[in-house]
Amino acid sequence: MSQPRTASLYHATFDPVTAALAVLAAIATLLVAQAALHAAGSIDTITIAGGELALVALPIALALRARSPAAVLGLARPRARFVVAAVLVGASIWYANLWIAHWVRFDDDRGLGNAIDRDALALTIVGFAFVPAACEELVFRGVLARALARRLPVIAAIAISAAVFALFHMRLVQLAPTFTLGLAFGAIAVRADSAIPTMIGHAINNAIAVAISRGHFADQLNWLFAHDRLSIPASFVLVATGVAIAIPRGVT
Repeated sequence: MSQPRTASLYHATFDPVTAALAVLAAIATLLVAQAALHAAGSIDTITIAGGELALVALPIALALRARSPAAVLGLARPRARFVVAAVLVGASIWYANLWIAHWVRFDDDRGLGNAIDRDALALTIVGFAFVPAACEELVFRGVLARALARRLPVIAAIAISAAVFALFHMRLVQLAPTFTLGLAFGAIAVRADSAIPTMIGHAINNAIAVAISRGHFADQLNWLFAHDRLSIPASFVLVATGVAIAIPRGVT
């Protein structure tokens, strides 16, 4: 897949080197913030959310120096089709990734699951679903993917940003799922020239994961497992449909 270097797509981004350095510094800031919050005795949800907010601090500070900070961060108002695309992906990719994680057979680590299960549901949804979705999409799609696409073929920019996003999570069980999530959302964000649609899709994906981890929708999930010959292909088709909606016809 290649992308014409149109002025409308790349009119407001970080340059690739600045973006890469900003993302590395942002990740370091997150790790320091989470370590400090953990040492201070914060509950897991606050530690996660606080670290995610620290993740976006440096990119936002750098963007404030630009003429159009929101556009530089990938916060331009998107067209409706990109929101539809991201919602389709966010609502379906969790199930596809559940099976991908099963097929690659990484041992699960219950540490994160136990943290999700401990706090009040509303706080957990905000801390583990909405805040990470907004912050991670701003950094990895709004800043990194869009900046890399200025100089690299779009597929390379999407793949590199997805790989960085996957490594950022630092858990083997999440490596394949977060990489595929990064590929799908990267394609949408670059085509939309905005991370707003993928923030919405990512929040949906995370909220579903939180609800399932806490035992909600057990009957529905059991039905999907019982009909896996239908549900697995359907989930992949929905993800592919969402990405296809985001990619203009005739662009390869």
